[in-house]
Amino acid sequence: MGSVSRSADKDSYFRSIFEHSFDAILLTVPDGKILAANPAACKMFGRSEEEICSLGRAGIVDHSYPGLKEALVSRNEKGEYRGTIRYLRSDGIFFMGETSSKVFLNEKGEERTSMIIRDITDQIAADHELKRRETLLSLFVAHAPAAIAMFDRNMNYIAVSERFLKDYGIPERNIIGKSHYEVFPELPEAWKEVHKRCLKGAVEKAETEAFMRLDGSVDWINWEIHPWHDYSGEVGGLLLFSEDLTEFINLRNELRSSEQRWRFALEGAGDGVWDWDCITNEVFYSSQWKRMLGFGEEEIEPTLNSWRSVIQSEEDDSFKSLYYDILKGTDLEFSKEHQVRTKQGTLKWILNRGMAFGRAADGAPLRVIGTITDITEMKMAQETLRQNNRMLTNSENRYRTLFETSSEGIFIVEITTGKIKFVNPTICRMLGYGEEELLQSTINGLFHAADWDEVVSEIRDHFDGIKTQSSDLKFRKRDGYTLHMDLTSAKTVIDGTQVLVVFASDITERLVAEEERSQYANRMLSAMIKTVELLSKTVELKDPYTAGLQLRVASLADAIARELGMSDEEAEGIRMAAIVHDLGKMYVPSEILSKPGKLNLLEFNLVKTHAQAGYDILKEVDFPWPIADMVLQHHERMNGTGYPNGVMGAEMNLGARIIAVADVVESMASYRPYRPSLGIEAALAEIDAHSGTLFDPVVVAACKALFKRGYVLAQVE
Repeated sequence: MGSVSRSADKDSYFRSIFEHSFDAILLTVPDGKILAANPAACKMFGRSEEEICSLGRAGIVDHSYPGLKEALVSRNEKGEYRGTIRYLRSDGIFFMGETSSKVFLNEKGEERTSMIIRDITDQIAADHELKRRETLLSLFVAHAPAAIAMFDRNMNYIAVSERFLKDYGIPERNIIGKSHYEVFPELPEAWKEVHKRCLKGAVEKAETEAFMRLDGSVDWINWEIHPWHDYSGEVGGLLLFSEDLTEFINLRNELRSSEQRWRFALEGAGDGVWDWDCITNEVFYSSQWKRMLGFGEEEIEPTLNSWRSVIQSEEDDSFKSLYYDILKGTDLEFSKEHQVRTKQGTLKWILNRGMAFGRAADGAPLRVIGTITDITEMKMAQETLRQNNRMLTNSENRYRTLFETSSEGIFIVEITTGKIKFVNPTICRMLGYGEEELLQSTINGLFHAADWDEVVSEIRDHFDGIKTQSSDLKFRKRDGYTLHMDLTSAKTVIDGTQVLVVFASDITERLVAEEERSQYANRMLSAMIKTVELLSKTVELKDPYTAGLQLRVASLADAIARELGMSDEEAEGIRMAAIVHDLGKMYVPSEILSKPGKLNLLEFNLVKTHAQAGYDILKEVDFPWPIADMVLQHHERMNGTGYPNGVMGAEMNLGARIIAVADVVESMASYRPYRPSLGIEAALAEIDAHSGTLFDPVVVAACKALFKRGYVLAQVE
């Protein structure tokens, strides 16, 4: 009788867990039919249980997801699968689900499958954001208009700009991970000693220094080396900024001319490629394109008719409509599935993707490049799943198997006594206890005695129904170690007794990963800030008379922002923009920048282009602040008389209004080759005289208040 009673109790527990689980739980059969779905699954998919069972697996899974086939094979061969699958909600939105699936036999000996699904969309988004920022930093360094290299403590390359590779004639494009001394074996010992000192925290630089190359030639360069620091404050490596004084390469224009051609070709690697010259009407078909459709190298004519010859006749109108839209300029990008017949007569499904480049006077494209991908197997798998959709009956034992295979730890606690009434194998495995050990324990036995006073109020809130979720509770394992868990709970009544159904998720590894991601993001931001500061020195190489100008303007702009009550983060963004506000001057000839006399109209108009040039350099970099916009607008004026776009008033970015005032004050108070310093009093009088017309009156008032309290322009070496 005791064993029968315990079995009945467990069935009640299983049913309660099924109904109250925060994860989606499905009972299916191996061919894809769904027998039951819990409330969490209905909420996750936006459908009723009846709708989910009617649709079956074919209606809730994204069959184009590459990992689906692998998941089905793994489950069929091993009897279980754990991994990630892409699902479809009722609103048409796809989401990624962490999936645990296991095949079992019911009491009749029939095969059934349990599926437990957790939505991990937010976790994937966080991982993608980190990778995106890491990629952006590498792109920022690679595309910077200066020779920059970043090293670790062993002087191995971490990142390098295209300008660096070009200036120093490095033929091998991929040098990441290689030693600086391997790439430049001719480096003098004196420079290696500089590296050692900088790795201890020193900052060193040299101007117009000779660098003897292996072929006997001499490069004359300026260089500056700064250490960069990791999250702990230790030196993580070096940043090298250098400039070849014999040549300035317009890297930005070169990248623009080549980026579109190669990016798409690289994305299509491994698929068939076709390239249509819309002017000559000739089409290039790659060897892979021909092989995929069963043709030899010389069997395809370089015309669009070769395309039409393999398209099924019922799709010919759709095919012609697609290319007419391209020629009219309606669609620049396209992606369409076609059914084609190979030379051997077999039918295939292909995915045809392409992009149009360039524009003629009538708007038609000059060139269209596309790729084809064989998707025949995917189409066949989708059809098979649709044909195998049948309904099966429920079984009471489904609850037991579902939760014995759950990836979450589950236990049920009697609310009045705190006694643990049920545990699943997962919670036993997590904590290192046997089932009988836990069933003889109370809930306080799951925690360290020293932590119980902290935890007790949290647990009481769950017992009282005040809370249903708790984050990062520290559980005690049998061996004494600590396990970090997230809890969700639901109060219910089983056999007349109030109980709490608790779901425990081990987040220990996730917390470690989040900490590592945070530390890495901080390192990336620190490296980006250091790179921006080094970029500002590009202008000083062109205009030595304004050395330190950008840093003095940045210091004053930062002080004005804080005077206006802006946050530390906002003030830092304005300071960063001010550091590079004149970056575009690197495209202005040095003889104009340092001309001692008054500029003529042509020369002045050339200088005025620097605001737009600086914006063009910085606009693609994903800074946390609108730095490119502030650089673009720092010569605009409140009454619309500024340049380059004549914006006015509130249309101007507040940071740009601050930099505009700081720039004028610094310029008038500092020496220039065409005049001596006019003094700070004259500078303040100038901005006061034009307050409200040229300059923001609130910013002017803040600037004057700073100097009245004794502010002094920063002295920058």
